[in-house]
Amino acid sequence: YASQIVLAPFPDILPTAGYGGDRGPHYVKFNALWAGLFSWVNNGPDYVSVGYRFTGITSGVAYLLNEHTVLIGFSWLACLVAIAVLRPRRVVSHPWAWWIVLSFPAWFIGWAGSTKYIEGIAVYIAYTAIISSPAWAFAFAPVTSVAWSRVRWAALAVVGITHVLTAITIFSLNTSRSVSGVTSQKTKLPRSTAFTVESSVTTELQFARNGITQHAIAWGQPNWVFMAFNPAIPQFLRNNAMPYRGQNDPDPVERTLAMNRELRMPGDGDPSLHVIPVRQTPAFGYAAVRIRNKATPGLTHIGNLQFQLGPEWVFAAGNNVETRHLDKSGYIVLGFNEVSDFGHNPKPLLEMHALLIGIGKEDDLSFRYTVMIDGQMVERSEWNRTPQAKLSTKGLSDSNGVLTIEVRNNTGGGHIDQVDINLRSSNPSVLPQ
Repeated sequence: YASQIVLAPFPDILPTAGYGGDRGPHYVKFNALWAGLFSWVNNGPDYVSVGYRFTGITSGVAYLLNEHTVLIGFSWLACLVAIAVLRPRRVVSHPWAWWIVLSFPAWFIGWAGSTKYIEGIAVYIAYTAIISSPAWAFAFAPVTSVAWSRVRWAALAVVGITHVLTAITIFSLNTSRSVSGVTSQKTKLPRSTAFTVESSVTTELQFARNGITQHAIAWGQPNWVFMAFNPAIPQFLRNNAMPYRGQNDPDPVERTLAMNRELRMPGDGDPSLHVIPVRQTPAFGYAAVRIRNKATPGLTHIGNLQFQLGPEWVFAAGNNVETRHLDKSGYIVLGFNEVSDFGHNPKPLLEMHALLIGIGKEDDLSFRYTVMIDGQMVERSEWNRTPQAKLSTKGLSDSNGVLTIEVRNNTGGGHIDQVDINLRSSNPSVLPQ
């Protein structure tokens, strides 16, 4: 965490010719420069929260330049200057200042010592810095030493200049609302990349008189989109922790399939429309596959929407949605992410999750994966009845890797459907037809 606070602002300062994912190599090189200092890091379950890995000083999505990736810049220097100015003074003269200014390092030590590692500490650090910042005003207090005064003003100048440069970078290159985002797409102003939704989606929502059920499969989902157009329709959030049939099956394969059937799809007697928005950009770790002759309708593609993090497919299930979109059913959605460990598992891996949305009771599917890097096959998995797998990604960069997902329909004549995913790509995937 300390390395991220101190060093992560450096690559954010520099403007680049690229926009969005084009900035990715910029951060990858920065992480590689410092990787040797973190070979001791243990990404095991005793130290790292579920779903997270320390892969370097900068986040894997640092190019987004949003609240999850931009830290407090170099304002930590102002905090140190304030502490240095307060130190030679009588403590009793400024007890409140000491209390507030030391709350920042105290909170940081408490946080780091009592939690497992997660990505996205930026939002927590920013809030704590705001609480502590009134005492940072002492960084501007008069000092008697000319030499120390010069050092102080030099440090504050660094903070000011770097924050201006960072602000310019964020304003110009962030992926949500930026100058580059407007000019690169040559759209008329005013423009918002945060929200557009196709009419086919809003039309389908009107049929959900018995309610709309949403599923939490990722952070930052556009849940309010499905509430806005028909506020009278009841809204539900699927409970992914509720008991389900098959959760105690002794066979781990059957348990995984039961979890996805019972928790990720409408249950028996559920009249609501289940909506599942899925991000189209491979960098977020999702893939959609359409299965020919699928025994159950699976997911139905009802349209697309544009949200803050880019374009998303909108899939739905239940409420007989497949009868209104006859040629757009039979989809499943899978999830994956990169896993790496500089110390205890130096082999970079691509982990295919247990997530499998769209499978029904009558479906019998098998999965196989192939990783190609620079046109050469790095690894191919065996056929499995669950989507889980771990694959080597040695040599993977931001533009040279392809993941091929093959799905065999064992109840539909053994047909094999496949989709190719450009790993780490920030360009939206094409939905298989």
